[in-house]
Amino acid sequence: MKAKKPPRANVTDKHYKAIQWCLKNNIRIYPRPLLSGGYNLIYEKDGYPRTSGKLYDREQLYQAIWDFWLFTYETLAEKKNKP
Repeated sequence: MKAKKPPRANVTDKHYKAIQWCLKNNIRIYPRPLLSGGYNLIYEKDGYPRTSGKLYDREQLYQAIWDFWLFTYETLAEKKNKP
């Protein structure tokens, strides 16, 4: 029996720019599986992890990761660019 492929995420050039900026600035985002089923997203900046606090199922997970990269970039990059 073949394993199911993960659902495709709707990814734009902004998402790729966001992930590049985040990685350059020591920011990681990754899923953590939960025993009860589902996933939490972990946001890690300079080695300090924090959870998103939201629960995602497998269908939502991949889009949520990409969107969280973009949200993080838009939030933190704007703060750095403001005088």
